[in-house]
Amino acid sequence: MASPPSSAQPSGLTHRMRLPRRDRAAVIAAARLSTVPLACSASFALDDGALRDGAFLLAAAVCQTYATGVWLLVRRRVALPSAVVSALDVAMVLGLAVAAHPSRSVAALVPLILLFVVWSMFLSPRALAARGVGIAGAIVPVELVHHGVADAARNGFFIAVVVGVCAVVARQMRERLDGLVALERHTATLQADAEDLQRRERVRIAQLLHDDALQRLLAARQDLDGAESDPSALEHVRDGLAEATRALRSLTHVVHDDALEAAGLESGIGRIVDEAVRRSGLTAHVAVDPEIDGHVATVVLPILRELVANAERHAEASELAVELRREAGGLLLRVADDGRGFTRAELVDAERSGHLGHAGLRRRVADLQGELEIDTAPGAGCRVTVRLRDAAIEARRELESSLRREREWNAALVAGFPDPFIVLGDDARIIDVSDRFVALTGWTRGELLSASPGQFPYLPPETAIEDAARIRERDPHDDHTAEHELHCRGGRRVAVIVSVRFVQDPRGGRGLRLVTFKDITQRRETERRLVAERDLSEAIRDAMQEPFLQTLDGVVVAVNEAFCTLTGYRQDELIGARRPYFFIRTATLDEAFAYAARLDAEGTAVTELLIVRADGSEVRVRVRGVTVRDVDGTSLGRVQTAHPLGAMPPLGPRRSELRAPS
Repeated sequence: MASPPSSAQPSGLTHRMRLPRRDRAAVIAAARLSTVPLACSASFALDDGALRDGAFLLAAAVCQTYATGVWLLVRRRVALPSAVVSALDVAMVLGLAVAAHPSRSVAALVPLILLFVVWSMFLSPRALAARGVGIAGAIVPVELVHHGVADAARNGFFIAVVVGVCAVVARQMRERLDGLVALERHTATLQADAEDLQRRERVRIAQLLHDDALQRLLAARQDLDGAESDPSALEHVRDGLAEATRALRSLTHVVHDDALEAAGLESGIGRIVDEAVRRSGLTAHVAVDPEIDGHVATVVLPILRELVANAERHAEASELAVELRREAGGLLLRVADDGRGFTRAELVDAERSGHLGHAGLRRRVADLQGELEIDTAPGAGCRVTVRLRDAAIEARRELESSLRREREWNAALVAGFPDPFIVLGDDARIIDVSDRFVALTGWTRGELLSASPGQFPYLPPETAIEDAARIRERDPHDDHTAEHELHCRGGRRVAVIVSVRFVQDPRGGRGLRLVTFKDITQRRETERRLVAERDLSEAIRDAMQEPFLQTLDGVVVAVNEAFCTLTGYRQDELIGARRPYFFIRTATLDEAFAYAARLDAEGTAVTELLIVRADGSEVRVRVRGVTVRDVDGTSLGRVQTAHPLGAMPPLGPRRSELRAPS
């Protein structure tokens, strides 16, 4: 199941589960700003109105200025180091205590500990204790020097009590806030899990509808379109609609099973019986042992549904009794009706005629290592008793749970990655493969799953080893994408984009590699066609200005006047010439053959050749060739332009030995 990202925190809380640092600093700054004048006022009041000397007033003014400055900085969102601010707070208390007149009691400064009340809301107990030690270290020594041990001990004890109480309050508030944050995170996780389950269920139902019922309905519609000209097609339409109906009914049972299992045992039994009563008018009696655990619903409900359906469809009964109770070592399920009953021969004939409900019930009970007893006779009704052992029920539940997780895993993969894919384990071994990948490559599932780690039959071994090593070395959460050519069975190669990404296996928490393959053969063909069309367009444009000739099956079939001017040959001398062409220098024939091979393979090619002119001189030209086809795809030969490289010397007199054959 998907969980919220670990980095996501509840709104308004930091990763230390307190108010954001800026808000915390603002509250403390406001408390400090109000506490300094409060402490000074208390000092004047407790000293019977006596005035402090100038040193005390100066210290008080400095402390108030400090408190105001910190408050203004915090208001402007200026970050202040907490250690520095704490040290200045202690210095503020020490300054006021020292500046107090020796003949007066510094106990009047005790209101400064009101800061602890504010600190306890935001600071940890350890940080709170550190501030308490600092303030006690400032006040107690001054009391000891000026007023004796008694006053120092009294004030020190008072400060210790206040610090202790505030520390307890801070711890309780921290634990409560931790609990609230944990609850919020757990709620977010449950919500994400529920949304993920809903999404997977929608994907599963959509896949079932698309792959079966929808395809049958589409086929029936096509048959119906052709029924006007072929009346016999109506029979195919009827068969297709019947198959689609069966597929939809099967899907309904699947969804209904899940709903019943989610509702619980008693509710599930009640729904099954109530639906039968509503459809057939039966009178039903249900007895369920309340001590039976609800987790047996996944095993009991499918059996009960088949038994109730048989009684409803075939028994012609008026009353139905359902009993589920616990007996020694297991469960007993009994369904009885007052219908017409049947003989064993009738049961065998029904199975032969295609009514396989009882046979399926027998197999289901046998798979659970249970016992099935049928007590019936013509006209005496029918009573079916099923006994299941607890151990077999538990084993089947674990198996079905595992299969359900397997189906959810595979359905999520198929739905999320419509392209062909494989799944690699930590050791680069293939542990799962999609049907689309099997169809794409032609390799069987067995051949793919039995391949050794890193030895993939669909890639060259050396490439596979390099890719596997690179995948293992990369960050496990980093995706890897590259182009490859799949080596398919029969030597066929398919161009693909390979994407490797990290996934978490919900079945065991393993880290897996999901490798998807996007077929880009069509894209490459489109790109090659566009390149060929561009080259053809350029060749045609050049042909209007530059020398060119056209060949078909290696024979020159057309040549323009510019090419004749370039070479000194007449058109009748060039048309009909065959490869190897007499006007190409022998030393560049290898280049000419390689150029022709590329032209055959790719439809376009460029090279440089030496052309022997009619006067025996040589000229180097850049030859560009493209294959030309008509609208039906029939080859019209090749158009090849010859662009001279360098200056063109004028033609001299023809040399008879170089004259082209007539």
